Amino acid sequence: MVSRLDVYWSIRGGFSEAVLWTERALAELPPDAPERLSAVVAEGLCAVYQDKIDFVRRQLDAHEELRATVAQPLFDAYFALIRGLADQFSRDEASARDLFAQALTSFREISHQPGAYYAAIVHGVATGMAGDYETGRKLLREAIAASESIGEVFWRSSGLCFLAMIEALDGNARAATEPARTALRLKQQVEDRFGEAVAVSALIAAALHDQDFVRAATLIGVSDVLWGGVAMDPVRTGQFGVLRRRYIDAIEAALSPSRTQALVADGRAMPRARWLPLALGEADPNPLTPRETEIAELVAKGLRNREIASKLVISLRTAETHVDRILNKLGLHSRTQVVTWMAEHHPTEPD
Repeated sequence: MVSRLDVYWSIRGGFSEAVLWTERALAELPPDAPERLSAVVAEGLCAVYQDKIDFVRRQLDAHEELRATVAQPLFDAYFALIRGLADQFSRDEASARDLFAQALTSFREISHQPGAYYAAIVHGVATGMAGDYETGRKLLREAIAASESIGEVFWRSSGLCFLAMIEALDGNARAATEPARTALRLKQQVEDRFGEAVAVSALIAAALHDQDFVRAATLIGVSDVLWGGVAMDPVRTGQFGVLRRRYIDAIEAALSPSRTQALVADGRAMPRARWLPLALGEADPNPLTPRETEIAELVAKGLRNREIASKLVISLRTAETHVDRILNKLGLHSRTQVVTWMAEHHPTEPD
């Protein structure tokens, strides 16, 4: 029951709902009721992703005596897993890795497969982020293979998300892209909103390490909206917040702070119908019509609307309409951005 509840709330992005209902359940249960442990575990697995680290630790501490009394290995393993997540999100990585390894061993000993998937994935992520990429990959690939062998989607796609992130952090942008996109497609199948945010975050890392700074900045804006949709602050939430700041710093160094923030804002404003093909690599590299491309080329050369109208023998109003459509289609908000976009997508030989 524990593994079913936290997965359900994770897929639906209902972390706040999880805390609300588990708190109500705990208020009704007697202090010595073993069922309290199930509620605490389900609550902890959700609240930790909302950066409620102190709250989670207090709940675990308050139920340590009950856990010892009940003496079920399943709860021992979940308590270790949740403490590891709390440590990982509060930047105590060494302790987190030890606790994840402990939880993984315990879950395997009692053949609790959902817990084993979870522990293997977070242990792999933590190990990879500490610089031991090969061990991190091994743990993640084992979890992916085991879940795929039984046709399971949720844990397989989660493992693929984080495998992509580890590959990107190790500088293997091309190796990162395909698992991240596969994960995003699988997350669509189960409508896993939290998983979508993780998958897009992995694609940011892949784009960044491939030096596609425009795509990376745009996807940061997309991911901000996705994280907000599951009541998580992308700037403050544990390792995800750390990675976001690292990505922003790298993009600003390459593009400038003002352009980076403009691209992030564009990503936040993108509807799903636009950002999903972009993230999956299915977006048309040139969404402009031939006429719009011609006008964009003139904008890139510095011509104003009146000059464009005169050169193409069209009305000023028609030229203005074309330029507005170009800006809207490309998700841009200035003529200067059109210059940059054309240089990147339609480079021309100097006159």
